Amino acid sequence: MKKTEAFFKFQNTDGSGKDEFVLPFCPAGIRFSVGYKRKKKGDLQERGGSVSKKSVEQQLFSGVTMSMHLIFDKSREGTSVKSDVERLMLELRESLSDRQSMFCWGTTIFQGVLEQVSANYVMFGPDGAALRAEMDVTVACREKEALKQFFQADYETIFKPKNSVKHREGKAVLTVKGNERDKEYQVQYNPGSIQCTRNREISLAGKDSGRAADNPAQHTFAEDGSLSLELLFTGKETQTQVNGLLGMKVIDDQKPVALCWGEQYFLGWISSVQGEYTSFQNNGEPDSGKVSLTISGTEYEISI
Repeated sequence: MKKTEAFFKFQNTDGSGKDEFVLPFCPAGIRFSVGYKRKKKGDLQERGGSVSKKSVEQQLFSGVTMSMHLIFDKSREGTSVKSDVERLMLELRESLSDRQSMFCWGTTIFQGVLEQVSANYVMFGPDGAALRAEMDVTVACREKEALKQFFQADYETIFKPKNSVKHREGKAVLTVKGNERDKEYQVQYNPGSIQCTRNREISLAGKDSGRAADNPAQHTFAEDGSLSLELLFTGKETQTQVNGLLGMKVIDDQKPVALCWGEQYFLGWISSVQGEYTSFQNNGEPDSGKVSLTISGTEYEISI
């Protein structure tokens, strides 16, 4: 299979000043992160005749970032890589005026603004010429509607209406709770580990509420409770799986999410999601990846 080049396209917001930069080496991995800024506010609550102040956390969408580690190496030729490095640095300075950046490699296309570039020169010739450099590049998109369109197809591909698909026995299932109908996604591989964190006050469901406390395994987290896990993917569906889970946070970020796996049941909302393509075919198509999820239970119940 012929190797496909990875490159950046740059242009001004009015379409002028188009430029293209082909990478000498394709990235070994590409990481995506859905960003939210956390804001806390006080909320007075009445409980048992007394009024207490509860801290309620609000999340404000701040966009999606794509980051990668790049290598520039001309040690065999004995020539400097400084001009290539400075060219990307120049694009960063110009992007401060909203110059658009598009990364393209096979089926991976992401458009935004070049937000951060760092370079480290790691090899020099006898004359001081920089023969090898490593760069970390971050492109960010802050427009939520554009991101919804970007992730929509993959999200709808992996999340199906509840009971519309027969699940394989023993597989973990993520459910996005909807007003009319839930949407379900069955993982490709079950998580190897699950980290559960509890903080602050925990009360039995039914102790102070009208519910019967007939299930001692159910608790309500008054402030913070969270669950973290990592999901792995391989094969042709890697990109669809990773993008679909990223899209869950972008498209349905206000809806509660449940993880069901055997006797495990967690209910909360997605507070953090990061995806990564970890290996690629020669044509640039990802063939392995992973997604890290955190489900928080500040507003919803987590049953363990």
